[in-house]
Amino acid sequence: MTERAEHGCTRPEIGDLLSAYELGLLDEPDRLRVENHLQDCPACADELYANAPAAEALRAEPGL
Repeated sequence: MTERAEHGCTRPEIGDLLSAYELGLLDEPDRLRVENHLQDCPACADELYANAPAAEALRAEPGL
């Protein structure tokens, strides 16, 4: 069991893409997979919301 699964992720193999999604690094097929996953996975949606300020700061200042 992966750490993400232990925290309630419904599809850890997709949830593992969340960090790259937050930074806008995914190609369109993976981006769509994550967006679909977020609709059905409260654990990942909560993680995305919690990490939003840090992800926004990294997008604005990539060298931080």
